[in-house]
Amino acid sequence: MKWWLILVSLCSFTSAEIHKFYFSETLLEYKNSSQVQITCKVFHDDWAKATGTENVNENTKLDSLYFKYFKEHFTIQKQNDQLITLQWVGYEKDGEFLYLYAECNHLDSLSITVHQQVLMELYEDQKNLVNYRKNGTTKSLYFFHDSPPQTIHWP
Repeated sequence: MKWWLILVSLCSFTSAEIHKFYFSETLLEYKNSSQVQITCKVFHDDWAKATGTENVNENTKLDSLYFKYFKEHFTIQKQNDQLITLQWVGYEKDGEFLYLYAECNHLDSLSITVHQQVLMELYEDQKNLVNYRKNGTTKSLYFFHDSPPQTIHWP
C-alpha cells in the first residue's frame, strides 16, 4: 500500500508542472520603412501569471493589461535612444500558447535597438528569442536574464 501511495504522489507532483522550460519567441518582420509587424509567442499560463490576469475574462480589460505589460518589457529604440512607439494589434490564444501582435510605424532607420525582457522577472532561466526578417532573410538574437539591449541591422 505504501508503494501505491508514493507512486500516486509522484504522478500528481509531475503533472503539476505544465512545462519545464521558459521560452518566448518574437518575430519582427520588416514590411517597409513605414511598418514592422511584431508577433510574440509565449506560454499562456506564464503570461497570465506575469500580467496578473489568471482570473480576468473580459477581453477589453485583457487587451489593455496585455499591452501595458508588453510595452514595459519589450522595447525598440532608434539609434539616438528615442523609444519607438508600439501600436497594439491584439492577441489570440491557441492551446497552451498566446500570440501577441503589435506593430510600429514610420521606422526611419535600418538599425534599431531591441530589449526583450518578457517574463524575465518570473523565471531566472527564461530565454527570449527575437527573430527579425526582411525580404525573406531571417536573423536571430537571444535574450537571457541579464542581457543588455541588442542592436538589429536589417538584412
